[in-house]
Amino acid sequence: MIIVGDRTKRTKINRRDASKIPAGGRTGMLLKYLESAFKFFLMVLCIAGLLHENSQSERAFSIRIRPPQVQIKVKDEVEETLIDLHVPSERLPSLNTWIRAACRVTSLDPILLCCLLHTESHFKKEVVSPRGYKGEAQTRRFSQYSSVNILEGAETLREKLSLSGGDMFEALARYKGGRDNKEAQEEAMAVLKLYRAQLKKKGRLGSPEALPGVILALASEGSPLPMR
Repeated sequence: MIIVGDRTKRTKINRRDASKIPAGGRTGMLLKYLESAFKFFLMVLCIAGLLHENSQSERAFSIRIRPPQVQIKVKDEVEETLIDLHVPSERLPSLNTWIRAACRVTSLDPILLCCLLHTESHFKKEVVSPRGYKGEAQTRRFSQYSSVNILEGAETLREKLSLSGGDMFEALARYKGGRDNKEAQEEAMAVLKLYRAQLKKKGRLGSPEALPGVILALASEGSPLPMR
C-alpha cells in the first residue's frame, strides 16, 4: 500500500490499484508533492536566515567598540617660546609650569617673562652675575628652588612696573640696573625686541595682553625710548 497526495489529503491506494491510476494523475500528484516540499524548504530557509541575521546584529552590538576620541592638543605658546629660546627639553615642563604660576600671581604676560629670563640667565640657576646676583631671574634673593627664583623675578618686575607708572621699558631698565643707565636701557630694549619677535611669530601683535603698539614699534626700529 502507498500514500499519495499532500499532507492535508492523503489517499490510501493499494499497490495493485496504483497501476490503474492514469499516468497524468500520478504526475499531477508528484508535482503537488514536490511543490509542497519546495514551499516547506523555502520556509525553513527564511526562518534560518532571520535567525542568523538577528544573531549577527546582537553579536555586533555586544562587541561594538567606541571609536577613539580624537584629542586636539591645545597650542601652548609658553612652551613654543621656551623651545624657540633653546631651553633643554627635559626642563620644558617644569619651566612652563613655574613661569605660568608666577605670571598668574603678578598678572604679567608669560611670554614677556620668558624673554626676560632668557636675557638674564638663559634659564640657568647656577649663573652668577658680576654684581653677585644669582638664579634664573638674577635677583638679590636667591633660592635653591627654581620656582622661587622665577616668582621672585616676576614680582621684582611687577614692582619696577609700578614705580615706572606702567612704562614697561623703564621698568625693564630699572630691573637691569637703573633707568638712567645706558647699558641697562640697551638690555631693556633687547628684551622688548625679543618679546616683539615672539608676539609677531604667534600673531599676537596688538592683542590686549601685549605691550602698547607704540613701544613695540620703537623696539622694532631700535630707536631710543623716552624715559619718564
